[in-house]
Amino acid sequence: MSLEAVIEAKRRFYRRITVGQERHIGEALRRDGIDILDGFLREIELVRAFFRAYYAGSAPRVVICGINPGRYGAGQTGLPFLDFHTLGRLLEGVCDMDGRKGRERSAAFVASVIDHFGPRRFFDNVYLTNLSWFGFVRQGRNWNHDRLAPEIQHVLHADFCREMSLVRPKVILPTGRSVEEGLDRLREGGMLTCPVGPRLNHPNYCAFPTRVAAERRLYIETLTRLMSDPPMEPKCHLGLESQPNAGWA
Repeated sequence: MSLEAVIEAKRRFYRRITVGQERHIGEALRRDGIDILDGFLREIELVRAFFRAYYAGSAPRVVICGINPGRYGAGQTGLPFLDFHTLGRLLEGVCDMDGRKGRERSAAFVASVIDHFGPRRFFDNVYLTNLSWFGFVRQGRNWNHDRLAPEIQHVLHADFCREMSLVRPKVILPTGRSVEEGLDRLREGGMLTCPVGPRLNHPNYCAFPTRVAAERRLYIETLTRLMSDPPMEPKCHLGLESQPNAGWA
């Protein structure tokens, strides 16, 4: 079974918070001068092609989880931690055209880790995502979702939990303290039961020249160990029955 169901779920979620039953979220964001990055929608056929090529099969994967897309990388490609330069190496017919920014620092670091394992082994065992699938900008600058109103964060996190119910992670690795704290709150609140593994530094931090060798080694060692480990318990399921705004329209 492919994970393509994630794509349709994210498309429906975007519609729900912009023009659907929870459009008050999109309206509240606009009132605060915050725009939702729409690279996922603009590049949805590219996202589909990537999922078909690399996320076929439903074996539990190690999930690397960031906070949300930025203006470059996933904010343009619609694929977490991947920029057009990296995708040009992974899929035929992808290149940096029409003014799209090809290189992004976080994506370059992740690409170096992918290179170690090879794309097929990496994506057969690893799934890349963010706590919020969609990124945000305000006055042309990245605006992380943990700065949004708590009720909006709740809706975004419920969407993440449902994504994890489709992915069925072996373990989730947070990248950075903010992500780790967000995952801990979801587990404490009963919204998420997937096991959370050791925190890694965010790829953007890792990519600095003085850190890249040591951080790349740590990523490789951590992933190598977790790829060979059996799935942790408990298995991931949702605890959203009593939570508001949990459904996907």
